[in-house]
Amino acid sequence: MILNATTWQAFCADYATLRIGAGEQDRTAYWEYFFQCYTAFRHMQPPQVRAPILLPVWASFFSCFASAHTAYRQQGKAVDVWQLAQIGRDELRNCSILGWLLNCHGSHGQGTVFLKKLLLHMQYRQDSTELELIDGYRVILEESYDECEPGNGKQRSRVDIVLEGPTFLLLIEAKVQSGETDNQLERYLRIGQVRAGVRPWRLVYLTLDGRPPRDNDLHDKVVCVRWRDLGQEFLRHVDTMPADSHGTVVVRQFCQHIIDL
Repeated sequence: MILNATTWQAFCADYATLRIGAGEQDRTAYWEYFFQCYTAFRHMQPPQVRAPILLPVWASFFSCFASAHTAYRQQGKAVDVWQLAQIGRDELRNCSILGWLLNCHGSHGQGTVFLKKLLLHMQYRQDSTELELIDGYRVILEESYDECEPGNGKQRSRVDIVLEGPTFLLLIEAKVQSGETDNQLERYLRIGQVRAGVRPWRLVYLTLDGRPPRDNDLHDKVVCVRWRDLGQEFLRHVDTMPADSHGTVVVRQFCQHIIDL
């Protein structure tokens, strides 16, 4: 195998397939194929032949670059609304925008698409109950619940994002810079169980690294998702939206933002 642009492109494509593959058995078999094909990369040296510097080509490029770059900026294509809004790693702000995307009535105009992407990713991450999704659901940010615990008195829980409809309930606890506090996820599981009643429901733990709950007993009860993976799932739909649409640009920028968190 020769190490060149073609083999590197094939390597990246196969690795991407592994990351988004379907069943665990298929992924295991594919890993074996992957390592069999690319183990040789370890022992390969990059080609010693360097591409010649073609001065006329570079001169032509730089003679056009300044005007093209100026036009690009003048058309506003360098503007990143989320960078200007300085949402950074602020959990409340990022959750607010994520809630907007997950809202089927959001001004993005994409209906339930982004919530469906999340639900499909949840089923991939964990063999979880499939939630029956209909358009008539609501999105609530920072919803508070009070409950009394023996020995601890009254405790207030605040769930970052709640999605609730006649046929399902979904709670999302998101972390960017902070970590899990006390028995937070255990409390949210109790809240979800009571609030859902007979409806199917799930609790999502959204973090930068997809970490599991600290309590091992909760690992099978909570769906762990990474911000990065969510952004990549959303981008697959954004790529089908009109490229010159203002909404497409805004959503794409947020997807890239949470990928880079």
